[in-house]
Order: sequence, then C-alpha cells, then structure tokens
Amino acid sequence: MAKEQHKKALGVVLILIGLLFLFVSNHLILGWEHVWPLFPLLGGIFFLKLYTVRKNGEIIFAGVSLFLIGVFFLLFTFNILEWDRMLSLWPTLPLIAGIAFLALASTREHPTGSLIVGIAAVLFALVSYLHAGGVISERVAEPFVRLWPLILVVSGVVVFLKAREQENGADPD
Repeated sequence: MAKEQHKKALGVVLILIGLLFLFVSNHLILGWEHVWPLFPLLGGIFFLKLYTVRKNGEIIFAGVSLFLIGVFFLLFTFNILEWDRMLSLWPTLPLIAGIAFLALASTREHPTGSLIVGIAAVLFALVSYLHAGGVISERVAEPFVRLWPLILVVSGVVVFLKAREQENGADPD
C-alpha cells in the first residue's frame, strides 16, 4: 500500500513539474531565467526524500547542498537579492557547504571529520561575511583569506582516512 502511495505522489510531482516547465517553455509564465534554480532545488528535495528511505549520509549531504544552492539562486532570479550583491554574498556558498557537512555529521556514529570540516566552513563563511560587510578589517580577515584552502586539505584527509578504514575492514561509519 505504501509503495502505491509513493508512486501516486511521484506521479503528481511529475505532473506539476511538467506543467510548470510546459508553461515556462511556452512563455506563459516566467522564463527560464527565473526557474533554472529549481533544478538543483528539486534535486535536493529528491535526495532529502531518498535519505528518509536509505539513511545514507552522502545522500543527505547532496540533498542539503543542492536544496540550499537552489534556494540561494532563486532569491536572485526573483530579484529578492540583486546579482550585483554577489561580491558581498559569496560567503553563502562555503556556508552552504558547511551546513551540508554538519548535516552529514549528524548522520554519523563517529562524526569528527565531518564536524570539523563543517564548523571550519561555517566559521570561514562568517568571517568572510564580516569582512565583506566592513565589520572586521583586512588585517583580521587576511589569515582566513590566505588559509581557506586548508578546509579542502582537511576534507581530503578525512575522505582518504575514511576510505582507508573501509578498505581495511573497519566500521564504515
């Protein structure tokens, strides 16, 4: 019974998305310049729904990332935010990554690596917002600007060590 309900829901979603895109393609409502962020947003919703079934941390990471990226860019395409503000709003992208890593950490039995990367990305984003907004000086922000690639290095180390643990038969979580 539950399987049929899922199929019905999927059918309704496909109908609604198809109608929206049909209207957009025929210039009846909006334009592609407004709705393109729906692709990552809907992909994010799909992955978040999939997570409820599969309980895989990588799925929640993808879902949160895509959903938040879609929402962020929808704000621009509907002129809630102006594109010329991107210079001060770019820290939203590492903030989204940090939030996604924190969501991933919440699914782990041993969340240390994901938690560290998530917190580092969120802190980097916050410092970048403060700098872009003129709240903190260049002197204070400069170390963060120079050292942000360490977030990638730490992420790589975490991924490498996890893969090595799994290869050696350790607990995959």
